[in-house]
Amino acid sequence: MTRMKKTRAPGKLGTAKKVDTGNTQLSTSKGKKHKLGNKSGSRHAVATAGNNAKQANAQNKDKRLGSTKPVTLVKPGAKAAPKAKPAPATPKQDMAAKAALLESLENDIRLNDLLDRLDEDQELGAEELAYVEEMTGKIEKLMAELGITDDEDDDYTDDIDWDDEEKPA
Repeated sequence: MTRMKKTRAPGKLGTAKKVDTGNTQLSTSKGKKHKLGNKSGSRHAVATAGNNAKQANAQNKDKRLGSTKPVTLVKPGAKAAPKAKPAPATPKQDMAAKAALLESLENDIRLNDLLDRLDEDQELGAEELAYVEEMTGKIEKLMAELGITDDEDDDYTDDIDWDDEEKPA
């Protein structure tokens, strides 16, 4: 018997080809296809109103986020770091700050204008009067803390000589 060479052609042992007959009813009559998994893009789909509030809430929740369980950042037995205390202000710095504040209040343009209007006997509104009283109160308090006295009233009483022959009525 002579030797026969192998060929690449499949011959009779190859797979059978399906013939398209054009009748689509046969292919659909096999039954419903079973789908596996969720539809593509279902994670980003807008949630519709469901029967249960839990389902609607679960659909709105982003599945990509991790756990919401709180994590302790410090060991339970670890001591807390001591808080840094601000350096106490020296009396000279404190007095200098108060003196600067007093000077800024005395140079307040609005306050000076309102005081000038009061000296000219012009009427001020309730808001303006409240501002004047607040600022003059602050100035008096700062002057008392700095030890500055307003000697205008004392000078007036010292100028009167009560020993004169004429006494005021």
